[in-house]
Amino acid sequence: VLKLNALLEDEVKQIAENIENINQNKAPMKYIGNYAVLDHLGSGAFGSVYKVKKHSGQNFLAMKEINLHNPAFGKDKKDRESSVKNIVSELAIIKEQLYHPNVVRYHRTFLENDRLYIVMELIEGAPLGEHFHSLKEKQQQFTEERIWNIFIQLCLALRYLHKEKRIVHRDLTPNNIMLGDKDKVTITDFGLAKQKQENSKLTSVVGTILYSCPEVVKSEPYGEKADVWASGCVLYQMATLNPPFYSTNMLSLATKIV
Repeated sequence: VLKLNALLEDEVKQIAENIENINQNKAPMKYIGNYAVLDHLGSGAFGSVYKVKKHSGQNFLAMKEINLHNPAFGKDKKDRESSVKNIVSELAIIKEQLYHPNVVRYHRTFLENDRLYIVMELIEGAPLGEHFHSLKEKQQQFTEERIWNIFIQLCLALRYLHKEKRIVHRDLTPNNIMLGDKDKVTITDFGLAKQKQENSKLTSVVGTILYSCPEVVKSEPYGEKADVWASGCVLYQMATLNPPFYSTNMLSLATKIV
């Protein structure tokens, strides 16, 4: 460790690149569809995310694997098929439309063996949630400059989604906001996103309740302001490292929000 600390920044970068190159040349773990799976990047409530490469391509991509037997998609086969159809159609709309530096780029979705696969741009970096955890452990804080840099990018991405595309993300949380080099923000995970018709309201309850607005918690119609509320919660957490509303008890948390 002492030797590593004594190295110059450029030398550390070179070592990291060499390790990365070795990793990139290793044999695939498995193949899914037309993609070689190279690495397991993480797991969430609905499935896993892998680093993949197309058979014929050079670029690395991220592939999300969603197990359709998850009860969240419905009690029986019919319910599940309907849920999947909705997700695929929403992602198809989003895939065609989203071109913004702070929004993840989707490539394609496909079904295989009762699993839904979503292929998207691979974002280098870590979720904002991990930064919160790391700073808390070190008993450090975000600087005001960092907070503004991240939050302004978040606002620009939401303005693009809401004003230009009429898309409500509906699950904006620190784990869906990736921070890359120089804190470049990328909003990811549009699995719950909905495109809304002009002046209409959305009603389904989705997403993470910690960052949910009162309308969602009370099952009332809501619009893009649900994302604005969530971004306010994220801003609060960047300043304090704690979410504005917190309880281990779901009912107590809902009461605090409302």
